[in-house]
Order: sequence, then C-alpha cells, then structure tokens
Amino acid sequence: PINNAFLLSSIADLVTENVKVHPQSHRVLSILRKYFLTKIVDINQGLDFDEVLSSPKELERVHAIKTLLATLKLLIDCARMDLALMDGPGKEEVKTVEQAVTDSIYVLKTMTRFEYLLWNPCFSDWSLPQSSIDMVSVLSGAISILVQAASLVEDKGVLDSVQVGLMKSRQLISTICQADNPPFKPTASSNAETWRSFPLSGSWQTSFHEKISLRAYNLCVASCVSSFSGWEPSEFNLDQLRTSETNFFGVTFEGPCVAGSLPDNAASAVTEQWDYISQILPDLEELPFEAHLDDRKKMSWYRNVEKQGIASSKISTYGEEDGIRALLSFSTLCLIAAEESEGDEKDEFLKLSMSVLLPMTQFSIDKQVWQSTIGTLAMTSRNETKVGYYLDENCHWLGPTKTKQGRTQYANKPQRLPRTPEVARPTRERSQATNVVRVPTSVLLEEWRKDDAVVERRFALEDAQRAMKKLDDAMKNLRKSRTLNSLEQASIDASVALISLVNYDECQNPFVCMLQAAMFAAMGSKRGNNDEPFKRFLPLKKKCTPLEALNVVCRADCLRAVHFLHEAQYLCTWVASVCQAHRDRLKEELPWNSRWRVIGILTHIVAATIDETGDALSLDDPHAGALRKWEDIAKEEISRGKSDALVLVTMNGGNMSEVTLNVAPANVAPANGENLLVESEGPGTEVPLHNDQNDITETNHQFGYHNALPNLNVAQYLNEGLNEPETMEDGDDDNPFAGIEAVDEDDYDPFAGVEVVGI
Repeated sequence: PINNAFLLSSIADLVTENVKVHPQSHRVLSILRKYFLTKIVDINQGLDFDEVLSSPKELERVHAIKTLLATLKLLIDCARMDLALMDGPGKEEVKTVEQAVTDSIYVLKTMTRFEYLLWNPCFSDWSLPQSSIDMVSVLSGAISILVQAASLVEDKGVLDSVQVGLMKSRQLISTICQADNPPFKPTASSNAETWRSFPLSGSWQTSFHEKISLRAYNLCVASCVSSFSGWEPSEFNLDQLRTSETNFFGVTFEGPCVAGSLPDNAASAVTEQWDYISQILPDLEELPFEAHLDDRKKMSWYRNVEKQGIASSKISTYGEEDGIRALLSFSTLCLIAAEESEGDEKDEFLKLSMSVLLPMTQFSIDKQVWQSTIGTLAMTSRNETKVGYYLDENCHWLGPTKTKQGRTQYANKPQRLPRTPEVARPTRERSQATNVVRVPTSVLLEEWRKDDAVVERRFALEDAQRAMKKLDDAMKNLRKSRTLNSLEQASIDASVALISLVNYDECQNPFVCMLQAAMFAAMGSKRGNNDEPFKRFLPLKKKCTPLEALNVVCRADCLRAVHFLHEAQYLCTWVASVCQAHRDRLKEELPWNSRWRVIGILTHIVAATIDETGDALSLDDPHAGALRKWEDIAKEEISRGKSDALVLVTMNGGNMSEVTLNVAPANVAPANGENLLVESEGPGTEVPLHNDQNDITETNHQFGYHNALPNLNVAQYLNEGLNEPETMEDGDDDNPFAGIEAVDEDDYDPFAGVEVVGI
C-alpha cells in the first residue's frame, strides 16, 4: 500500500542508489528528519520504532530498517559535504563542525540502540546480510567524521564531543569484533620497554585487544581472498575457504606470517598513523613503513597480484574494506585522545590503536613488528604445500572450498584452449645427437657392481626408507596436481626426491633414479629460481666417494634440464677433475676402480648432452644456449669417458657402428627391450601440450627401463589425471628400490588423511 512508510522507503532507495551526494541531499534529509528521525527519538510523535521492527508484517520491518540505514547514511554524507565546504576556522565554521560531530554521535547512538537488528551475521558461513554491510559502512563514515572534525578545529567543546563519540564507537567496534565491551578503564600499565624497539612485545594485550587485532587481521586477509569472510571469529586458515564466484587468492605464505596487500587508502592511513605515533612516542624505534611497502611493491608476487586487475568489490563482498576503514579511523581517534591524555589513560588509548595498527602493518609489509601468534596459524608446511598445488598463475584458488551447506567442492578444472595456426609453435627439423655413446643401463649397473667386494659400502636403511617415503609423497602430490603451475612444481619435487635416493647403497639401480630425476626436472618450469632445489655443498675432492660423485653428476643433469647450463657445466667440470685425480696412478691414496669408470662415462654423457641442449636452445635465442668454453682438464676427461664407454659397450656385445653415434629416433627403445643412455628428445624449453611428431623442443638424454613412467601428455594429465600402471612392485627384478620400504610417517605427508601406498 502507498502510505508514509512506503514513501519514506522509496526516498531511502534513492539515497542508497546515489553514491555521490546530491545538491538536494539536505532537503531530503530535512524530510527524513521531520517524518522519521524525530519519531524515533520521541515516541509521542506517533511512531514506536521498536514496535515497528518487531511487527509480524515483514514488509513493514524491511521498509523501516531500509529507511533507518538510508537516513543515517544521508546524515553522514551531508556532514561530510558541509565539512568539505568550509573555508577556514571561524565561529561559523566551529558551528558547522559541532553540527557534524553531533550528527555523527547521533548516528553512533542510533546504531548502538538497534545493533541487535542491524548486526546479524550468518553463523553458518559468516557472511553478512545487506543491512549489516550497510551498518559497517555507516560506522566507518561516522568515525571518519569525528577524526576530520578533531583535525579541523581546536575548540575544547568539539574535542569533548569527539571524546564522547570515541566511547560510542568503541562499543560498536567491540560488536563487530565479537569482543566483550568492558568499561573503559586503564589495564596493566606498560613499561618504557614496551614501546621502544621492534618487534614490540605482545604481553600488554588483554583478550579484548587480541580480538580487535584478530578482526583487523582477518579483514586484511578477506580484502585479498574472495573465498574468506573477514567476519570469521577464528583466525584465517585454508579450511575456512568458502565457495565464491571469483576464487581470488592474493596472500602469500613466504614470510614470517600470512601477508598480502592493503587497499591504497588504507595503506596511506597506516603511513600517517606511524608518523603520528613517532610524535607521541619519541623513544620508539623508527619504522620506515612507506619504504618497506615500496620494496614489497617491487616484488614479482606483488606485481602479479596487481596485474590481475580484479575489482575490490568482487573480493571483499561483505564490506571488509569498510571494516578496515572503520578500524583505522577508530585507531586514529585513539591516537588523538592519547595525545591529549596522560598516564594510564594515554597508555590505554595507545593499546587500542596498536591493536589495530600492528596486525595491519605486519600483513602489508611481511615483516614481524610484534610478538604475537596472530597471522601464523595458516603458516604450516601442509598449507604451504596446498597453496603451491592449488594456486594457478592468475592467483585463482582451485582447491577445496565449502558451500553454505558445508559440502566440500573443487573449482572447475581449467580448460586449455588449442593453439591456433597463427600462434602455433614453429616446427623445425628433428635434430640428432652426434657425440653421445649409447650405453645400456644394464651394462652400467653390471660395471658399477664389479668391485662391490673391495669398495667400502655404507648402508643406512632407515635414512633410505625416509628418502623413499619422500619420493612416495612427491609422486602422490604429482597425481593431485590440477594446474600446470602445480604440475611443474610437483615435477621438481619428484626430481629432488629421486636424487636423494642416489645417496644410498640400498638403491638397487641408481641410474634409473638418475634418468627419472632428469625426466621430471625437464617437466618443471625453466630458469627463474628453479636451480635452488638442486644446490648442495660439494664434498672435498680427496674424500669424494663414487656415490657422492654420482649424485653431483645427477644434479648437473637436472640443472641442464631446467636450463641452468653454466651451473651444469661447473658441476661436470668438478666431477671430471675428481675422475682425473683417480686416474693418476701416482696418487695411490685415490684408487681407480669400476665405479669411477662409470662416473667418467656419465660425465661424458652429461657433458655432451649439455652441449646438445645449448645448441637446441640457440635455435630460438642465441644467448639462451651460450656456453662457456670447457676447461682443458674437463675436455680431456670427457674424451676418456667416451673411450671407456665405447670399450664397455663393445665388450658387452655392442656393434661399434651403432654405438659410436646416436642416430636413433627420439623416444624409441631398442628392439631387445633395453633402454639405453641415449641422446633423444624430451621435455625441454616448454612442456608440450599435444603429441606432435614435428614438435621439437630440446635434446635430452633419457635413462630408463621398460617399467619407467610413460611420457606425460600434460593437457590430458590436467584434465583426466595420470592412469599409471602399477609396475613397481616388490619382487620385480628391474625395481631399483628393491629392499627399500616406504615408511608411514605423518611428518612427511603434505596432506593429512592420505594413505601411503607401498612402492
């Protein structure tokens, strides 16, 4: 029906829809004051607002709440416009400021009176209805008016009124922070050391202060993570993520706590407040917040998040940014009050301000500024692993989220579009390796074991089992990969786990580990910082064992696979110098045996493969494949290794015309079923997304045997998963891990509840 309530509600709709303040806003406000606000204040005017809100008529309640919030919003907007039109301090200006403060206090009192209706979060997923979102927005505006008024004039009456507004805003802040609202009184006094150097102590915080800090932190996270509600009562963790349309995930776990970015206006407010604090606390160590923030903005992670260009309204869907502004305005009010206070009262205002400022500062610059556990709950190895596997390159979370009904679901798998002819990868003629001897792995293994009787072997079954368990976990994570980014990272992890097995004599065939380590490394992303997982300290040359040298050669091959050719050259040269020292008959303390002969052969193979990889990369970019000149000592030892390879293959029935040069097509195994140490094509410059016989990347030698993992079609793998035959079983004659059992330890399991499968 068309009545006064309907007409007022219609006016409220117009007020709500208009973001900018209209010149006729004061006229609209006068109407609402006459027919609405006065009746709230004075029930003798004919309107009992509490009775209206408790009316069984849903439409009346909706109209009443909508009109109330719109009126409060219009009060704040008009007060802000009046303050903006002030020319300078004077009697008229003081009256304008007093009126603005009076209106703000009225807004705070009204929201306090009806907070039981306005603040009504959904407890199942901690989302907010529109009325609660509007309440937070109005609260933010009302407190900001008080801050602005206090900075415009120095009138004692105005400052006293601002102090009243501070107490009212403290009550509403405690409501949205879900903290008890204890009466304002000084808590335990902090000593001089409390506010002296960073990181500041956190012992001064009461439970009230901690809940304010927790709300400030959660709101910061929610401004960067669309699947998380900043109104959660508990600290942010990945198991609290809810299903959203955007699924944007803009925080990082790389520092001492969860970190992200603040909205620009919030970051500016934090900068101003630290400058203000330096005046109130002259003995406090200087915190160059702006400089730290500039350094952070230069980081690749930060630039990648900004590049996504997602509107903040699609991320902070429940008014979290208004909540951040409200807390920062409240913090500024507390600093203003602290400057005008002394003793314990000043100390209490500082505590309230610091409870807001410290978590926001730590979140935005990713540096520890106070001693608190807030922000560290999500910093676990399990969560870091999940972020690595479920976060794609566009900062979209593809992992598990919960619906409003509490059901777990995953984001849709990304569909990779086929290449169009215009942007298809250019084809080039298939290259052939010209300098690598093809040596069967069985021949290498037989030669390696010849001197087992005289070679000192060090067994460490328990450590080998742990290494095998890490490989088991790495393969499970590989199967769980849902994005190309996570697949590349999982491949690097699997490569590192395979290299670690080479260190143990329990490994029955370290050459298979070497093959597969290089294969998985080649499926990882290239360059960048992908050399870090393969860096280890080198042993002393005089004390280096064949097993340690084999590990170094294996790491050199993996570095080559991720296109760190200079680093791979260095390791090959280092191993070549060790081999040459053992060949020297004058050095009796450095024996030459069958194991060192195998190391020499592998040094030749890896060195030749580095050259071939450099040639392949040079086809696209001459600088990418540029190699340093091999040292004379390395060239000599590589030549000897090649001679040893030729002799070894010939002695085992090989045909010299076949083994000297590698002319076999890529990825083709010999007819007799033996996989050879061959130079062939493998995953290189970019992981191929389709099977194209003319699609060549780089050359790569592949070790392996007939039970090795099949070549991986990435597009099929991301959409269908890896259907891998169970070939590595106990008792298999070709199993390189025979005798090593994967032990079940939760410390190594990146995801709880995953059953360890024996390999």
